[in-house]
Amino acid sequence: MSGVDVEVIVWSKVVRPSLAPMPIIEIVDDDEDEQNQPSLSLEDTLKSLKPTLKVPKEFQNEDWAVQEKATSLIAWRKATSVSIKGLWDIVSVSDKLELDVHFVSIVAIMLPLTGNRAWTKPETRQLAEEILQTLGIPTQSQLRQVLLNVVKPAFEATSHNIQINPETATKVTRTAQLEPFYRDYDEDAWKEDPGLVDIVLWCLSSMKQSDWEVLWPLVIPPILAYMSDWEAIHRLSGIALARKLLEGAPKDLIRRSGIDQLMRSSLDTSLQRYSDSLSPALFKNTTMAMLDLIFKTTQPGSSERFDRLFALLGDNMIGGAWSFGYRMPLLIQTTYEVLPLILEPLGVASVRFLKGMIPQLLHTLVPGEGMKPSVTMQTASLRALQHVINYGAPRMAYWSGEIVSGIAKCWVLLEDKGRDSTLSKLLGAVLKDIEKACPEIFLEHMGVIQEHDQELFAQLKSLFS
Repeated sequence: MSGVDVEVIVWSKVVRPSLAPMPIIEIVDDDEDEQNQPSLSLEDTLKSLKPTLKVPKEFQNEDWAVQEKATSLIAWRKATSVSIKGLWDIVSVSDKLELDVHFVSIVAIMLPLTGNRAWTKPETRQLAEEILQTLGIPTQSQLRQVLLNVVKPAFEATSHNIQINPETATKVTRTAQLEPFYRDYDEDAWKEDPGLVDIVLWCLSSMKQSDWEVLWPLVIPPILAYMSDWEAIHRLSGIALARKLLEGAPKDLIRRSGIDQLMRSSLDTSLQRYSDSLSPALFKNTTMAMLDLIFKTTQPGSSERFDRLFALLGDNMIGGAWSFGYRMPLLIQTTYEVLPLILEPLGVASVRFLKGMIPQLLHTLVPGEGMKPSVTMQTASLRALQHVINYGAPRMAYWSGEIVSGIAKCWVLLEDKGRDSTLSKLLGAVLKDIEKACPEIFLEHMGVIQEHDQELFAQLKSLFS
């Protein structure tokens, strides 16, 4: 063996083994440094997440997904899921005492992310709900802290509603100049936070009977602020809050404070919005809220209750939406859908409005020349007509001829355009209801049709036989 060969062997046996362990030692050292880094506390995590998880104002626009900031909003929504996962990892190992200390901060950050809203994803909602569940059922003291520290500051800079006493949240009996019950202040701080309404709604949902008197001055101002805003989107939020309040608040407190009068005034204004894209949703939700208010603050069978219901049907629907909102087909369709909700508590007393209801509903079945009939509108009209007939049965003998004629015209129109099975069944159901309400008069009307058009008579008879 030569000297060169020996030298190579010695190098391979001595030098090479000493090189291999060094990179391994360096990697282990790096891992140990990372493991020794302290993790963020719950307090630090909440402080860092508060600004990043605040819901962007742009989500309030129903067309946010096609606007300029759509990309950044989608990215925010995606990043939110990651951030909440990190918070959940900390919350899940925190003790009850620590969670109670940071109760307000956790609620303020998490609650807006629990609803089925445009800015939340399913996994985000699930994690947010799990985090809130770890807090347990809120006490009156905790609700008060949330309202004082999160809700109230957002409304303090708002121009005060001079119709209520800010200390007691009761209606001021006399004022030199009453503010009209709508507001149009774009600079209001609460409008910058779309998730704030969810926090107020949660507080209302969490209140027990013993909480209402104490927390009343803290919940009424934000509710009235939402209800009286000029933007329909905020009014819808206010109506949702009002319905939740009417669901849980004591009847005596609502009337004693005079808030029922302020709510009624605001709801009346909402029922007069006919040209907004949200008018159909606003009319539907406002009608249901008005019914809740009537049922909560009046006695069954009282003249006051009937007067309120008469005003809702006669002034707001027949004299309002049907008279001034006729250019909004979706609004008219919505009125048909909620009409039965008003007719039910009125019962036979609704006959005083037959002159306004029946021609309107029949007009929808057979629209004027040049107007295209809508199957969904006709369906809603027929379903509403059934309720009108059933509750107004004692007076149907007078109106039966007009109704049978309208059904016959609609059937002929369907023959020309192509018949819808659902619509055909509803036409037959209306004829059957008329037959039940006034059988002898109904047979006379059908006899007239038979005399003039045997084929049409046979077709109509097959609908309800």
